[in-house]
Formats: sequence, structure tokens, C-alpha cells
Amino acid sequence: TFNVDLAPEIELGEYKGLDVVVETKEVSDADVAERFNMYRTMYANYADVTDEAKAEDMLKVSYTSDFAVAETASAYLKRQVEAADNFLWLKEPEMIPGSMAALTGAKVGDVKEFAAVYPADYREADLAGKTVNYKVTVNAVQRRQELSDDELCKKLNAPSVDEFKATLKASMERELADANNAKLLD
Repeated sequence: TFNVDLAPEIELGEYKGLDVVVETKEVSDADVAERFNMYRTMYANYADVTDEAKAEDMLKVSYTSDFAVAETASAYLKRQVEAADNFLWLKEPEMIPGSMAALTGAKVGDVKEFAAVYPADYREADLAGKTVNYKVTVNAVQRRQELSDDELCKKLNAPSVDEFKATLKASMERELADANNAKLLD
């Protein structure tokens, strides 16, 4: 006696000529303007300011901590607990937990002390679940200086604003077409 699996017999239904409807969307001028502004933000310059630090600012800082790091520790871990002239962006996700709250309002020359509580699932196992006390000296506060339309085009080597927006629109239309084709395949 042999037990053998056999291929099932399948009756095919109608599978040719089926209409698949995928909702299509047009790329609007507002969509192009939003993407253009994204590029303006992405390629913006940062300049030193004398104001108090606020969200989205880039701080040049030097810091120490009470965390003892082994000689064989990774370069990332060493830089995470002590650095000279490192950059901290006052934006989520934070490089050092609690740094946004502690450093918002700081000025050049200020020294701030705070406790960073690392989450239990932090990517650097040596810091996961630990509380580390930091002493941070603010060396510079830099703020994003958005580019004008012409400055952005020059930075991206675009011939003109209109041509760059036309290129963006064409690219966005290709992205939508690719997304629609993926939906059709699904």
C-alpha cells in the first residue's frame, strides 16, 4: 500500500478580461508646492544665532557623563557618553533622551546638567534601561535659514524654478503611476 499526494483538480473560473479598478489621483499644484518646500527645508543652511535654542535648532555641544565606558566599547557608545564639539539636533528622535527639554532655551556658553533615562529597548545594550547624568556645554546654537527659490535652484543645479517644479511634477506622476501599477498587481 502506498499513500501518495495527488495534485488537486481545479476548475478555472473566468480569469481573462476582468476589469480591475484602481483609484487614480492627479498630482496637484499644492502637491508640487509641498514637495518643493520639503526640498527647501532639506537643503537649508544653518547659521549661528545668539538667541535661545528652540525646537529644530542644531546645537554644537561638548558633554561628559557619569557613565563608565570600557576601553573596548564601540565608537558610538563612547561618543554617546562623552564628546567634544558634537552636534545635537533639538528634534525627535533625540540622540540623548531628555536633551530637548534640558537644552531648549539654552544660549552659547550655558552649561546644563540633566539625567537621561534610556529606554529598556535602547539600541545600545550597555545604555538600555540606564539613567545617565550629563553635563553639557553649549558651544553654538545654529538655526535653519531657509533658501529662497533661486538659492534652492542654484544649490540643486536647476535651470529655473519653473523647470525644477516641472521636473518634480513629472517625478511625482511617475511615483503615482508606479504605486497604481503595484495596486493593479496586488
